[in-house]
Amino acid sequence: MARRGQLTRIVRYFAVLVALSLFAATSSAGEELSFANGIRAWIHAPEEILWSDPALKDAAGGPYQLQDDPENWYPFARDEVVSALSAMRGFRTDVAVDVYILPTAPVDGGRSWSTRDAIFLVPGFGPVAPETVAYITTHEMGHVLTWAHIDAYPDRWADYLELRGIADDKYATGGEHAWLPREILAEDLRFLFGGGLATITGSIENHDLLTPDQVPGLRELLVDYLEDRTSGPAMARSCAFPNPCNPRTTIRMNLPAGTPGDVQADLRIYDIRGSLIRRLTGGQSGQGVVEIPWDGLDNHGGAVASGRYLYVMKTPELMARGAVTLVR
Repeated sequence: MARRGQLTRIVRYFAVLVALSLFAATSSAGEELSFANGIRAWIHAPEEILWSDPALKDAAGGPYQLQDDPENWYPFARDEVVSALSAMRGFRTDVAVDVYILPTAPVDGGRSWSTRDAIFLVPGFGPVAPETVAYITTHEMGHVLTWAHIDAYPDRWADYLELRGIADDKYATGGEHAWLPREILAEDLRFLFGGGLATITGSIENHDLLTPDQVPGLRELLVDYLEDRTSGPAMARSCAFPNPCNPRTTIRMNLPAGTPGDVQADLRIYDIRGSLIRRLTGGQSGQGVVEIPWDGLDNHGGAVASGRYLYVMKTPELMARGAVTLVR
């Protein structure tokens, strides 16, 4: 009987995969929507997503293999995800984002996450409440807005941290989730600009901090950030070599012709969920490039795990973004 049950489950699983494969082969790459707040979103429904889907691999930097039991999971409701994005108000942006409503959780587990221009919503073991859908979707959109409007501008992070009062070592990147500056900022964006369901709790994840509406000038500062992308550095080409690396690599950014020598740069390495792993400054410049090596260590001197990492390299006039895969 046990063997028959196992066989039935295998047959059912492969039937689901066949159905999903047929759907993905005939469907478009997500449904495109535009909202009054300026967010443009491509919504990828659970039926569209397989772990081998190139769209998912490219956006996540994976591939991220999903668990093989879609019948045991409850994906986020598409209409509730759309409503959460549409309900964000109080600002105007120009940001494009892919939203993947996953049919199952990744094999490695974990909560919903986002990269620079993509959100991945992990399903629940039971039906996900509408307010939870709105909360998580809006929080992750806060991370995308951070990548688009703040990470490209070094002074913005410094001004935000100072105004928020979180510019000391207590908020190190290796600390608890609720104390990470990027999580605090995502929560501030959700709280200040989320819709009714996303803000129904009237609180933020870190209960030891003031809610953002109690910080004078914070709303105005963030509105200015979200509505102004004209004063930042120009984009430059870059690469990491070797890539993949084990573990050492060098990040190289191209400089415009005529750039004087001795260019100093700021390099920040992030994990795939957007947490800052390592910050390096300085670099060697010459022959039209500036380079900074990374030894595969984090800010605390620990060796980071194998995986894909994102980088942002900046000078006062230029910025470059890219990714590097570390294999140990």
